[in-house]
Amino acid sequence: MCRRTNDDPLAKFFFNRYHLHLLAIPREGAAVGDCYIVTPKGILSPGPIAELMLRGFKMPDIARDEMIAGLSNQVSDAVDLDAGFHLLGPFLAATGLGSMVGDAKASMQAKGARKLSFRLLDARRDSVSPLALGNALKGKRFDWNHPLIRQENKYLVTIGVIRTPSLTVVATDDKGAKVAFGAEAVGAGGSANIAITSGSAGEITVNGGKPLAIAVELVELGYDQQRDSFGIDAIEHYELVRGGGDLPRPPAPLADELILEATDWRE
Repeated sequence: MCRRTNDDPLAKFFFNRYHLHLLAIPREGAAVGDCYIVTPKGILSPGPIAELMLRGFKMPDIARDEMIAGLSNQVSDAVDLDAGFHLLGPFLAATGLGSMVGDAKASMQAKGARKLSFRLLDARRDSVSPLALGNALKGKRFDWNHPLIRQENKYLVTIGVIRTPSLTVVATDDKGAKVAFGAEAVGAGGSANIAITSGSAGEITVNGGKPLAIAVELVELGYDQQRDSFGIDAIEHYELVRGGGDLPRPPAPLADELILEATDWRE
């Protein structure tokens, strides 16, 4: 099962440590300036914030492909196998190995793996500063006739996208000792475009060959009717954001598990 819930320790780790919101499904098309609309029934798939504006709105210049020294090659907290597959399962599916997720989990369990942690090798960031976004919003207005502009909705705007072509998995047993397993555990040879390599004992790296967005940085966009202007606020809790509508559905039986509903963290 690869369902992420509001009791997901891995998602909580990335939010508390790096203030990142993990995408439910890693994908190529995530972009700075995407807007996730939070309705009373859940979070909608994103689209450019400009599509909600009445007057012409242009995103400020975006810094692209920035190395993240504080994130690349850092090991996450170890989480139990189920929680670890909340990230590993969707990553494998996004790289074309969705059919291997169940076998990969069973193989790791059979070798004694009980916990997983992760490294994001060569993680890169596209971003825009909140200050620049605020300047771009001066004098702009929502299109009040747009059906998604409603008083009860919230608007979360992407100011940063974290991408990585690879994910390193570290497996340990109940006592914290690394568990050795080979690349075949997650489908080595399943695709010519995917490289799966074994590192030190208990570590494998899955490289899909193309950078996938796995997390975003968000701010909340509000509108002050008295001042007739936008406001930007930090987000106090984790939001489980979804992928976009352009993503192909992964192979059954994972399709229904990976298209997730919105949840959040509230301390």
